[in-house]
Amino acid sequence: MNKQRVVIADDEPSVRLLVSYIVEHKAGKWAIEVPNGEEALKLARERLPDLLILDVRMAGQFNGHEVAQALKADPATSGIKILMLSAMTTVADRILGLQHGADDYLIKPFHPDELVARIEALLRRTTLTQAQA
Repeated sequence: MNKQRVVIADDEPSVRLLVSYIVEHKAGKWAIEVPNGEEALKLARERLPDLLILDVRMAGQFNGHEVAQALKADPATSGIKILMLSAMTTVADRILGLQHGADDYLIKPFHPDELVARIEALLRRTTLTQAQA
């Protein structure tokens, strides 16, 4: 079986490196890192990853909310699971992320084991949906 692909979009290199390590070494998935929303959107459309881990605030043309909305609005990419990973911590921030298309929302700083559990839960839902189709 092919490893599931996870795109990590965050403009902080240290966060991308940490999340990539967790994705590959603890969750056993293939990690692809991008530094901004534009590249996340382009890569998601080209490669159709299983999961996109997306920071809300990123420098560049598109923030995390805009990327999530664009992907969920397109039938070709609407099935990609999105986990928002953000330092924005209020209930209103989390609700907004979910309303804009995130399937889950995790606040920074996070525990690596919780990130792995959320990745596995989101990807399990993807597998179940594909099996039912």
